Amino acid sequence: MKFIKKYKQRDKDRITISLLQYYYVIFWMPVFLPPFIFVYSIAKPHFTTLSPLFYGVVFGTIQYIPFALWNIFKFRNAVTRDLYEFSYKAPIAFVPFYAAGFMIAHMYSSISLPSIDSILILLVFSLLSIPVGYFYVALAHLIARFLEKIGFIEQEFL
Repeated sequence: MKFIKKYKQRDKDRITISLLQYYYVIFWMPVFLPPFIFVYSIAKPHFTTLSPLFYGVVFGTIQYIPFALWNIFKFRNAVTRDLYEFSYKAPIAFVPFYAAGFMIAHMYSSISLPSIDSILILLVFSLLSIPVGYFYVALAHLIARFLEKIGFIEQEFL
């Protein structure tokens, strides 16, 4: 009987979060774990010449902050199912935010209208942001599955 009481007491003292809370926290993962960290080891000598702000714009970390704020406001009363479904649409929804931020940064740095070359670079980088976004979505779902298995995230029915 003591074993059952200890097990119930241990289970009651465990800190858990809901899946909805997890989605709100993990929504900020690209800010806390920016994409250029993955490239840093490959292009290490070149990172000393340019500023971190430049890499924040090129890799979309700066543009992601207004995107995350807008979506947290948009989904403030959402249920878990809504956030789960949006996670698969988020990388495509991020493309206009990335393009606008990149264009504003380019126009600010060159103090001129963008040329056709910079628009083509913008198109390539915007399309590259989609697979990077789906990498983060897959990583977030893998982490969620792991945390559900160890009991940190409470089981919910979607």
